[in-house]
Amino acid sequence: MPRFVESTPPPRGRRKKNFPQNKNELTLASAWQFVSQDKNVLIYSPVKKSVETLGRLVLACVAQEVLPSIGKATKLVQEAMAAGAEWIGADHPAVRCLEHGVAIHHGGLPRPFLTHVERVLRAGDCRITIASPTLAQGLNLSASVLLVPSIWRNRKIIPAVEFANVSGRAGRAFVDLEGLVLHVIWEPGARKRQRAMRDWEELLAQAKAAEIGSGLLQLAVSLFLRIAKVTGLPAQEVVNYVLGQDTAWDYVEIEVAECEAVITETDWERDIASLDAAVLAHLDPETAEDMIDSELDDALEGSLFTRKLARKRAADQSLIRAFVTARARLIWVRASQYQRRGYHLAGVGLRAGMYLDAHLNDLVRLLLTAEEAIASMDADSAAIAIADFGELMFQKVPFKPRKQPVRWREALTRWLLGDSSAVVVRTGGDGGVEFLQDGIIYRLTWAMEAVRVHALAVGHPEAGEIGGLAAMATETGSVVRPVITLLRSGLGSREAAHAAVESTDASFLDRAGMLEWLFSNEILAWRQDDEWPTPETRSVWVRFVNSAAAGDRQQWQRDQQFVQVEWLSVDSAPPMNTDVVVEIKSGSDGCVVLLPDFTPVGRFQSALLHPHRDIVHAQVAAQGRVQIKYFGPQSVG
Repeated sequence: MPRFVESTPPPRGRRKKNFPQNKNELTLASAWQFVSQDKNVLIYSPVKKSVETLGRLVLACVAQEVLPSIGKATKLVQEAMAAGAEWIGADHPAVRCLEHGVAIHHGGLPRPFLTHVERVLRAGDCRITIASPTLAQGLNLSASVLLVPSIWRNRKIIPAVEFANVSGRAGRAFVDLEGLVLHVIWEPGARKRQRAMRDWEELLAQAKAAEIGSGLLQLAVSLFLRIAKVTGLPAQEVVNYVLGQDTAWDYVEIEVAECEAVITETDWERDIASLDAAVLAHLDPETAEDMIDSELDDALEGSLFTRKLARKRAADQSLIRAFVTARARLIWVRASQYQRRGYHLAGVGLRAGMYLDAHLNDLVRLLLTAEEAIASMDADSAAIAIADFGELMFQKVPFKPRKQPVRWREALTRWLLGDSSAVVVRTGGDGGVEFLQDGIIYRLTWAMEAVRVHALAVGHPEAGEIGGLAAMATETGSVVRPVITLLRSGLGSREAAHAAVESTDASFLDRAGMLEWLFSNEILAWRQDDEWPTPETRSVWVRFVNSAAAGDRQQWQRDQQFVQVEWLSVDSAPPMNTDVVVEIKSGSDGCVVLLPDFTPVGRFQSALLHPHRDIVHAQVAAQGRVQIKYFGPQSVG
């Protein structure tokens, strides 16, 4: 689209150079131009860190007056900004951009804040969204224009399936004539521009013809090829090399070509753990070792793995099957049936499972110490025990945080003692947001539950005493029981929960007690104060109370529905009993059917019997239909 954006001089005194001056500025200038034409715009970045780079550039361009602010100070925007200030600080680009009509969305931002951002987007209160690969993982937006500044990640062009998913979910490209998917090209020299255009056109062609892939097959092939490259062995000898050898599966650093993605030790360990998890999910822990081959074949019969594998050469099929079986045999040799069951329930592979076994007594003791301290309101002792637990668990993948700040113990302690999320993030430094979201709320909470279920599976004598209180405290960021209950009941602000509990000396321990307290005369009187529990969290509190009041008058019921699906192709129709995802298609009638990895496979026009949020399960049924199961509140009067 030549001359869609013209270079313009800046206002006097604001900056020296014309606008735009580079690809990122051209991307923003294009987005603003489309908004002036009454279009919603999604800017998609394959790399998470580039999202905030664009966000900071938005703030700079608005300050320099080369772009006008297009923000609307709606109630939802104000709530989102208040939530952002609480979780990551008022000066964070994701918070400040909301004021100017731009929403920032990526997986490193705290989930409570993203929930508010998504509410803003659904209401249409922000015209521009800058998003990372979280878009391909389920964020459903109605944007008529998709701008793609880059199609590269880790020195490779993004997968065609990912791009097809993004373009289908964010805009309406490939569905109707209204959607626009545009690549922003700013390359010096005609040759580089032509190369960029060829890369883009090839990606478009691949996306239109994208096929569903088997994650298990891709994982097995990737591991197989890397072991072959590390050892220098012919493909035919790799299986014999890995049979029964723990060290054969160890990470070895190798030189890679400039065009190849670098695989770190953490990446490797996570891939091995994923292969283990797939094996444990397909085989009963009590399977006899001499039955592994046949049981695994039976479990994978008719699966996407088997169908995709059948397209390869017979020799390659045998090698990949033998490779997966070799890993299964190693698990069976190293772990008892009770340990294998524990690994599966904990969601870990062999190496992490063996680590749990080696440290189980200490881990159980630390959890019990933390829970006893929480029950006796000894916050400091609870925080120390949980930090000591983290010290052990953060050493092992998959519980090892992607970023672990130097002052991580202090950040974790502040989180547990109820300091604001913004303070916790600042304590963690540059990696503070990711450590809070990924390291504490996700991995540390998972580690606690993994220890509990594994201890139960292997019959640890004290396993039954673990009640899950330490995990709830870690997830919510408080060792105060009433605060934990409020947050787990749906209150979206830690600040509001702490203020409400502290101002009333609340002492309830469960939801029933919370409801009694919430609708007591004392709290009804407090609710007359328009600044309670705090001025910034008042609207969040009112929404929570209204939701609790409505929920108290409703009962939950189960229901189901069968819908006739139009599959996108004969090959895309999954086998019967395959789990699928049902989502409402943005900008059009009907719903789309996707595989669990969000690859689109079909669509239907039938109206949902209940709200989309009440869907708890969907799977392929007979005669080209999908069975949808619901569980949710139903008004009783």
